[in-house]
Amino acid sequence: MKLLNTLVCIIGLTSFSSSAKLVNAEHLDALYQKVTVANKTELGLIHIYSEFPDYRWVKDPIEGVSAIDDVARAAIFYQRQYQATGSAADLEKVKSLVEFILYQRADNGYFYNFIYPDHSINKEYKTSVAEPNWWTWRALWALTQVYPTLVKTDNALAQRTRETIFATIDVIYKDFNFKQTRGEKEGVAVPEWLPHTAGDQASVLLM
Repeated sequence: MKLLNTLVCIIGLTSFSSSAKLVNAEHLDALYQKVTVANKTELGLIHIYSEFPDYRWVKDPIEGVSAIDDVARAAIFYQRQYQATGSAADLEKVKSLVEFILYQRADNGYFYNFIYPDHSINKEYKTSVAEPNWWTWRALWALTQVYPTLVKTDNALAQRTRETIFATIDVIYKDFNFKQTRGEKEGVAVPEWLPHTAGDQASVLLM
């Protein structure tokens, strides 16, 4: 009986389709939108909010409709799903989401976070300014994760991605103190060399 059960499991695994998805991405797919901006570039957005019962997209009046915080993580998800399934639709999402990240890069080498409904960049609100913060780390994380796939599928986009990765790393090295000095905040020793003295932000950079 044990042998029979084992054979059934083996047959089931070998017949499992390589294109099958292991995660239900329907909600994430529903948040995805492709838009064309003024320079004719097609960007992939991940809408930040949707409301029950029809889950229509909802904008934030101050922040915008989409942000690197979400786009970066979605790009990584679709890249990993593409590796598993070979889906052309997943690859297209990866490329358009990367275009969004590159579009949000500021002249100072960091990234703006949010985009408005009219596709203009939110450059002023505190959670969107181009600075060494969560969204820049996530942008860099996503670009480094998807780069190997782009090298194999879109050489031009891969080259732009590579240039952005190294330019961002250069800015980080220029602006941060990596001598591992310590400071004090409210009587507690804090690591001054970490971004915002925060281990959680530094962990994204390590990835």
